Amino acid sequence: MTYQYQAKQLLTISCCIDDLSPELYPQVIEKLFSAGAADAWMVPIIMKKGRPGVKLEVLLAESVKQDVLKILFTETTCLGVRISDVELVELERRELSVDVLGFLVRIKVAYLPNGEVANYKPEFEDCKKLSLEKGITLKSAYLRVYENLSAIIS
Repeated sequence: MTYQYQAKQLLTISCCIDDLSPELYPQVIEKLFSAGAADAWMVPIIMKKGRPGVKLEVLLAESVKQDVLKILFTETTCLGVRISDVELVELERRELSVDVLGFLVRIKVAYLPNGEVANYKPEFEDCKKLSLEKGITLKSAYLRVYENLSAIIS
């Protein structure tokens, strides 16, 4: 089977912040995702005069730009942003499931164009639920998932 790289045109909006309480960062990120951001992250930086700060970046579709801007201007202390056009290239992927102790765990599998498996990863929330429901450690849940993967990953 052959696969294709998936490419789409998106925007990045970034701003640098040095005067917002770090306690507020998680809510800002959460609101950005709720508004439709494809991804959002913060990177520690050193700003002018040696002040510590963060660079907040958001990956988004044009259709949610106004909502994202409103969040950035109302939930943070930024007064201006930088907007850039970007091309996002992703591997094609499928979701498979593996049975572990009678519990189905979803696995994300990404493929190169020649059909070769490039990467695979169990869903964290499924492993966490398996751990809690079966009374095993999270680490053990992951190990059991990986032990059962060879049957479905080719």
